[in-house]
Amino acid sequence: DLAGLQWLTNPVLAAWSVALMAAVTRQLWPEDKWKPVLAAALLAASSQFLLTSMTAYAMPAHLCLNLLWLWLFLAPQKRRFWLAPFVGVAALGLHQPFFHALFVLPFLARLVWDKRWQTILFFAFVYLLGIAIWLCWWHHFLPEFIGGSSPSAFGVHRLTWLIQSIYLLLLLSWLALPVLILVPLGCCAPGVQSSFVRCAAASCLLTFGFYVFVRMDQSHGWGDRYFHGALGCL
Repeated sequence: DLAGLQWLTNPVLAAWSVALMAAVTRQLWPEDKWKPVLAAALLAASSQFLLTSMTAYAMPAHLCLNLLWLWLFLAPQKRRFWLAPFVGVAALGLHQPFFHALFVLPFLARLVWDKRWQTILFFAFVYLLGIAIWLCWWHHFLPEFIGGSSPSAFGVHRLTWLIQSIYLLLLLSWLALPVLILVPLGCCAPGVQSSFVRCAAASCLLTFGFYVFVRMDQSHGWGDRYFHGALGCL
């Protein structure tokens, strides 16, 4: 900011996202040297990813922090795993809390399913403390955000289903073409990564489906920018 380089923020975050995409894939398939390269290339070749990285939108930051959270979360045997909820708290207060909350919910639900109570208590404590801090921050700096003086954004508009259908087409058409073929194959793939794939698929469905119940459209954007934070899961 002091150097007048604000325009570099999203390109730098996009570059980190590509590197994190490779790192996440390497953790899932450590024995396969090509999968990280392919995953990073598919993300980098997405028109939505490239164009949004040239804007001032917060979406590249959401994607970067979500991928960083995923990279930390996928290493439960390492110390960095315990940094994941702190990254999550940063993501919640970045722009709107929904983008990270929808992304992360299936993975947190998996912790409950696996009865990892120590991890659940720690994550819950950090997230709840972070939420309380952000609420105090919003109350002090953005009281209209807390006070609900503006009309509610939630509800089903009579054109919502049409708008969501359009955004689904935009999302699919602004991805790298092989993704359209690989996503259904990945969702049906058996093996040791199946629980992770289910969580990733649920994260995508929650992120997209939530906005069926949001009245406002996305205004300007390239592809489906509300989905941008979940591109890594896709």
